[in-house]
Amino acid sequence: MSSAIASQAGQILREMFKIPSRAREQAGTTWRSLRQTEKPKKELLQTSLMIHRPIWITGVAGTYTTAYACYLTMKYLRKLKR
Repeated sequence: MSSAIASQAGQILREMFKIPSRAREQAGTTWRSLRQTEKPKKELLQTSLMIHRPIWITGVAGTYTTAYACYLTMKYLRKLKR
C-alpha cells in the first residue's frame, strides 16, 4: 500500500514540476509573437499595458492602501501623544 502512495506522490510531483516549464514556454511564445510582428512602438506599449493591466491595478491599490494606513497611523499617534 505504501508503494502505491509513493507512486501517486511521484506522479503528482512530476506534474507539478511540469507547470513552471509550461508557463515559461507560453511566456516565451507570447513574447516572441509580440516581437516578431512589426508593430509600431506605440502600439506595442499599448498592448503591453493592456496585458499587464491587472498587475498595475493591484500595485496601485496596494500602494494606496499602504499610504492610507500610514496616514491613519500618524493621525492616531498624534491623538495618543496629547
